[in-house]
Amino acid sequence: MKSTEDKKDFHEGLMDDEAQMEMRQLITEALLIGKGRNDNAEKEWDRFALKSGIRKQRFDMKYLLRIAACISVLLISLTGMWLFQAQQDKKLVVYAAKAESDKIVITSGNTSTVVKKDSIEINQGNKPVEWQTITVPPTKDFHLHLPDGSKVWLNANAVMSYPTRFGNIREVKLEGEAYFDVVSDPSHPFVVTTGDIATRVVGTEFNVKYVKSDVPCITLVSGRVDIDDLAGNKLAELYPNESAEVNSGVVSKQEVYVEDKICWREGIEMFENDTLEDILIRIGSWYNMSVVCHDIPELNCRYHFIYDRRSDVQDAVKMLSEISKLKIKIEKNTIFVD
Repeated sequence: MKSTEDKKDFHEGLMDDEAQMEMRQLITEALLIGKGRNDNAEKEWDRFALKSGIRKQRFDMKYLLRIAACISVLLISLTGMWLFQAQQDKKLVVYAAKAESDKIVITSGNTSTVVKKDSIEINQGNKPVEWQTITVPPTKDFHLHLPDGSKVWLNANAVMSYPTRFGNIREVKLEGEAYFDVVSDPSHPFVVTTGDIATRVVGTEFNVKYVKSDVPCITLVSGRVDIDDLAGNKLAELYPNESAEVNSGVVSKQEVYVEDKICWREGIEMFENDTLEDILIRIGSWYNMSVVCHDIPELNCRYHFIYDRRSDVQDAVKMLSEISKLKIKIEKNTIFVD
């Protein structure tokens, strides 16, 4: 019986390009013998037999077909094994680290300014009103004091536009997630526009989350808010400890534990029935690390998971590995999932 190494050498020999070419030539020429399509077929067979050490003999067509079939099956099997191994080795880049991911930028007109602090205060002043846009990178969050004194906490990846001085309506436009602590001013409503809805308040605390690929979600901590469409038509009212999702003008409300919704302000990242892929993307983006894994069905498994993003990435990866029962490790600036 051949040893494992002998079999490996035999397989590798068969998969060698020159050997495959000779085998294909042998099979083709063997099938042509007796059909009168190649006068040199016998000579070519002699040449190959002499070169490979095979004893020359005359085969009938049935025997040659059996040889051809056996060789074909063997080659197909070996090719299938190679393709299976290649599939097993297939890697997916779930998230790619960004070259520049730690800059908070405020844009006003054609001018962009990098903010090096973790919070700023916008003073009204007497200058003409202009709109500014603040962009928060995936590796940070940010604290902003608006011209009226209202406070805003912007989560990672948030983009918010606001005027340098408010008028009759205090309006801001948001994409991403933010927590608002609004100064009470009944004569000047505060409006957060997200997609095709407007959250209207007087003085209250609430959380808004809006990503273009998802529906807006508003969670009320204190006070009361109205949810309107962009034409000003009221869609719903929210009271403390209520959360609402708005999908094509239809509002779905539920009671929630608000601390779970706003814990991100304290650096706590909480996932509720999220896919492993979504969790890995969030971890990769916050720590700006690439995430690479096999194309595995476990990426679609859902988990309840929580970690402190102010702590080291090793802590988050270790906990996620224990929960998912997968081998998750860090090498250099990449998270690998096996």
